[in-house]
Amino acid sequence: MNCSMIARISRYTLKLAILFSALTLTTMVHAGDKITILHSFHGGTGTGNPAFQLVADSSGNLYGTTFWGGNFKGCKGQGCGVVYRLSPNGTGWTNTVLYQFPGYKGGTEPYNLILDSAGNLYGELAQGGTYGNGLVFELSPTASGPWTFTSLYEFTGGTDGGLPNGGLVFDAGGNLYGTTHYGGKGSGVGTVFELSPASGGGWTETVLYDFFSQQCFATYYPNAGVVFDAAGNLYGTTAGGNGAVYQLKPGSGAWTCVSLYAFQGTDGLVPEAGVTLDAAGNIYGTTSAGGAHSQGTVFELSPNSSGSYTFNPVYTFNGSSSGGNSYYPVLVDSSGNIYGSALSGPNNWGVVFELTHAGSGWTYGLLHVFTGKYDGGNPNGLIFDSAGNLYGVTNYGDNAGCINQSGCGAVFKLSPNAAARK
Repeated sequence: MNCSMIARISRYTLKLAILFSALTLTTMVHAGDKITILHSFHGGTGTGNPAFQLVADSSGNLYGTTFWGGNFKGCKGQGCGVVYRLSPNGTGWTNTVLYQFPGYKGGTEPYNLILDSAGNLYGELAQGGTYGNGLVFELSPTASGPWTFTSLYEFTGGTDGGLPNGGLVFDAGGNLYGTTHYGGKGSGVGTVFELSPASGGGWTETVLYDFFSQQCFATYYPNAGVVFDAAGNLYGTTAGGNGAVYQLKPGSGAWTCVSLYAFQGTDGLVPEAGVTLDAAGNIYGTTSAGGAHSQGTVFELSPNSSGSYTFNPVYTFNGSSSGGNSYYPVLVDSSGNIYGSALSGPNNWGVVFELTHAGSGWTYGLLHVFTGKYDGGNPNGLIFDSAGNLYGVTNYGDNAGCINQSGCGAVFKLSPNAAARK
């Protein structure tokens, strides 16, 4: 967990003693899920501290980013981060560094990646660029050697926003959407933006919503990106204040923001992660703090006949035995079961959890408890493969030698209880 995350938890963690009502919650441990370490990071030019979540292509290759590592030593002497690919080779996985960030104006702190249909990667750098406020980039494959880096848009930190760190999403027309943590008008509390390819080359940025407007009451400082529903509406979370979930509706030249839910503390605090929608339009997410044990919660927002949403508490983390402090989006399988990661747990190295329907409530299970040793620790976001296996990265653990001396992290796979997740 980085210093900014620890500070946010310390700031918003309260001693709350009011339990969620209405749902029966049961905890159990799955013994059948097996963890496989696909790659362990060693720091230096071998890279270290993989960040956020992976993305997979149709051939089964995995792509990700690291906060540190590489040959450029401009970032605390440890390199400024890389984009890497893990490719199955029949007996294991081959790690290939596709691009190394040089730092300063070339950027540092790479975040989540997405792929287009041609195999190009897109991502964000929270720092760097011409104005030092981050940028959106594209990496294009080459016949051999490093991939080609193109800066699509560099944020000024003014009305266009700054610190893009929530991840990107495409629409059907190839436009990119994301958020900035600060910037915008007035006091600069963040934006939602669109990047559109221009006919003459390059990309044009449009601010779809400026959180300073307070059209959505109590929503500001987004740390997560946005997701689309089938009607073209966008959904996301903000971490400012107690935190909130919002919806953006497209209109004729303008987008309308609707605050779907504002957290109070007993129901959770500070949703750092983005939300996930199921086929019925239910919205799922986590909070990083708050709840009965101050360790965060899992929640559901369900659309109702009046056009608003009903808040449903799903689970309250207790920290020591069930984990807590979840910073990454959950996954929902075709049966409506929920999967996610949390940074605390029995060994204080984090867990991967599952929530399954149990009558009128949910059953909570631990799929893996990290040890901080061979399997690493502090799991980030998760993805499914087509067989229902879970893949993710641990930010720390396994091999010493990175900046924090807590180990350099690993890439893992969880199976074989995958059939039920398809």
